[in-house]
Amino acid sequence: MGFSVMEHGFTVNPAQALRLVRGLFFASLLLVLPGCSFPEKGLHVLFIGNSFTSETGAPFQGGIPRMLEVIAKSKGKAVTTSMLTEGGQGWAFHAGRPITDQVLKSTAWDYVVMQDLSWEPTRLGSPQEFQRSGEALYAKIAQDVPNAAIILYETWAYPVPRPYYTPARMLLEIQGNYAQLRKNLAAKDESRPVLMARVGTAFAASQNEHPEINLYASDNKHPSKEGAYLSACVFYTLLFDESPKGVTNQFSTLTIDPAVAAQLQTVAEEMYPIISPSPGK
Repeated sequence: MGFSVMEHGFTVNPAQALRLVRGLFFASLLLVLPGCSFPEKGLHVLFIGNSFTSETGAPFQGGIPRMLEVIAKSKGKAVTTSMLTEGGQGWAFHAGRPITDQVLKSTAWDYVVMQDLSWEPTRLGSPQEFQRSGEALYAKIAQDVPNAAIILYETWAYPVPRPYYTPARMLLEIQGNYAQLRKNLAAKDESRPVLMARVGTAFAASQNEHPEINLYASDNKHPSKEGAYLSACVFYTLLFDESPKGVTNQFSTLTIDPAVAAQLQTVAEEMYPIISPSPGK
């Protein structure tokens, strides 16, 4: 998948993106979507990552961020998302590109979501590089968006076991290294919240409680539409500090079975059992 910048769930090619970040942000957005602009109220959330953010296992434009927008709207809440993604790339790639600075500076983001290569925090990748590149991208965000909170997007383990390496072991490594990175980043600035979107943990819980629900695409890495829906529900729960029960299961080009949607909503709710105003999730 090639480089893309997506605004309000719509793709903007690199030339448009450059015009956007050179002072014509709202004008270019209006050209793409007449009559549409960022709302004055509500949350502005930027996702930085790869195809684990942009793909939903079904023909649906805007990826998991756009699913989050639709879910929030169904509960009367305003969220405007954008995503800066590149297939097969991680934090080091984004930290080294000028376009990342330009997009970060384009809006007063409330939250910036950091999603790395799925294998990097495990023995299949390099936990040391995971920590280094995570800190590098954090530094760029802190410099460009002083008031944005950080959300670390904990991704999921692959469901197919490898020799001497089970999904449970992979998840433990993902959880442990994300927790360590969160601790390191939080220590850099106690006034900046560093939150955890426990999507990988939610995938494991769903597989344990509802093994009949397939959360994975045919490659056994990317999310199916159900996996993407679960991810979006986890983000909703984290951002709004409330249960996702009752959110919509219908999107412009896909629908989640109502019974399955209800089960996935419950799993997402279980990721944050103590709902409180505290940002320390």
